[in-house]
Amino acid sequence: MAGKQSAMIIGESQSTVPPKAKESPKPPGFMEIPLVDLRRQHASIESELQEAISDVIESGNYILGENVRCFEREFAAYLGVKNVVSVGSGTDALQFAMQACGVEGWECVAPANTFFAVVAAAHGCH
Repeated sequence: MAGKQSAMIIGESQSTVPPKAKESPKPPGFMEIPLVDLRRQHASIESELQEAISDVIESGNYILGENVRCFEREFAAYLGVKNVVSVGSGTDALQFAMQACGVEGWECVAPANTFFAVVAAAHGCH
């Protein structure tokens, strides 16, 4: 059946969907290791996470709010520093760190296989 396509009717239109590829056999001793197993990571604190999520939903404070202020205070105490600032993304965090270190201008040297956020953060420092 190689090369054939199956068709799916959706309303009045017709779309072609490529056939499902056959899975190649695994070599002896092959072990699949999941990239990130979040279920296993949070299993021990699941009830605490559910309670925190419910608190946020009930408060309606999805951005900033008392939960963020509390996190910043507790994290600053944990780190032994005076202040901690929460940001919306890793790109923002990188940009703030670069600005704090005095990085300015347009030149950014990064490895070819870097994540784009590194270059985006540097671009924001011009």
